[in-house]
Amino acid sequence: RRLRAPTSCLRRKGRGLPPCRAPVSGPDPGLSERLRLFQRLRAAQEQRDGAGAGGGRPSPGTPISIALPGGRRLPGRALQTTPLQLAAQLGGGLAEAALVARVNGTLQDLDRPLESDADLELLDFSVLEGREAFWRSSACVLGAVAEQFYGATLCSAQATEDGFFCDIHMGDRTVQRDELPALEDACVAFARAGHRFERLEATRQQLAELFRHNSFQLQQIEEEVTSPTATVYRCGPLLQLCPGPLLLHTGLVAALRVLSSEYRARGFCEVVTPNVFSPRLWELSGHWQHYSPHIFSVAAGAETLSLKPMNCPAHCLMFAHRPRSWRELPLRLADFGVLHRNEPPGSLTGLTRVRRFQQDDAHIFCTLEQGEIDACLDFVRTVYAVLGFSFRLALATRPPGFLGDPETWDRAEQVGRGWGQGWGQTGMGTQCLTPASRPSFDAMSPAACPTCHLLPCWCVPRSVPSIVSHTLCPSF
Repeated sequence: RRLRAPTSCLRRKGRGLPPCRAPVSGPDPGLSERLRLFQRLRAAQEQRDGAGAGGGRPSPGTPISIALPGGRRLPGRALQTTPLQLAAQLGGGLAEAALVARVNGTLQDLDRPLESDADLELLDFSVLEGREAFWRSSACVLGAVAEQFYGATLCSAQATEDGFFCDIHMGDRTVQRDELPALEDACVAFARAGHRFERLEATRQQLAELFRHNSFQLQQIEEEVTSPTATVYRCGPLLQLCPGPLLLHTGLVAALRVLSSEYRARGFCEVVTPNVFSPRLWELSGHWQHYSPHIFSVAAGAETLSLKPMNCPAHCLMFAHRPRSWRELPLRLADFGVLHRNEPPGSLTGLTRVRRFQQDDAHIFCTLEQGEIDACLDFVRTVYAVLGFSFRLALATRPPGFLGDPETWDRAEQVGRGWGQGWGQTGMGTQCLTPASRPSFDAMSPAACPTCHLLPCWCVPRSVPSIVSHTLCPSF
């Protein structure tokens, strides 16, 4: 099964791994022996590094020079000075913010000593390499806990662009949704324990000994390791074949949460839509007439193409690409793609008003009688409870220059007031801040402002369904 986080999803294992047919073995009786082997090998590695291994490297303690971005240089000692020590020396919070280092163009752990003169960059979460190290480290936390929690075997733990996942072998067992709160608590406790990520460069023979209990990792070694050695990390009881680099310790993964993919649990299908469309789509939806100054457009030969500022029209195209039956309703689509908006310079602020962003943008094709607005508001409450956020609810009504016809607005606002009162709505009649095609509930929160919109299904003439559009995390 696959555990994915931050929004965890469970899938059948893929990428050519053996099928899950064998029974789960439970607690590993040979774990202590392999951990002792790892520590012996690592102690021998540190002794070799401390003595100097030749190959043209300076002897330990030899003065070296470290070049930083911008031209500044710092002195150091070969095989003794680490990027973390230099970050602490530079001050300004660098030691707390840095996650990994780039040394002479190669990524490495912060606590790994420099071997010789080097060009050094300290990378934090704002850059791709820093985020990947954070997600890889988080995946190791989840993998370690999943092995203990389920008595399962970790097949792989990998980072994605916006999170991470673990493939675990559980035989015929499946992960139950009601188990996830306890799994989440176990992950948080494991992370807070501050287990260090310890690195070992192991030979193929040593790898076979370290992973002899795990046929999945042995297969990965056979298929993917082409050099004489490969990198293994230990994190508490976990041994994981991983190229690294990783964080210093699990305490830096302070906000780890394993959610049962609320989107999947609530019946949503994740979709991916293009980033670029013809302006004809925005003209059809009505956005172009009101919003074109805020849409980035580029010339592509004889035509003009536009970067999408929202996902609504693309999802409508997906709904309308074939005839639909009422039995398919509600149809729930979720999109985490990149959006671009040409916001005026004076309006840019923080994470909530930017020109490029991603959001969990979802659209539900339904009838008003199917209760999807209630479900959306419950979705907000559930996710915000996990994050520790509070919010108050307000109904945003039509602004000057609104899209659509007054009759549709009248009906939608009436529906919105009815639902809002049932949810302890605290604001009424707040005007939408931009030309809009529908009224919305704005869940006001200091952290973010999720919304729930009601709009007509313009993509299908004489269509019965309406569309409920919601966003829980407006920018991430």
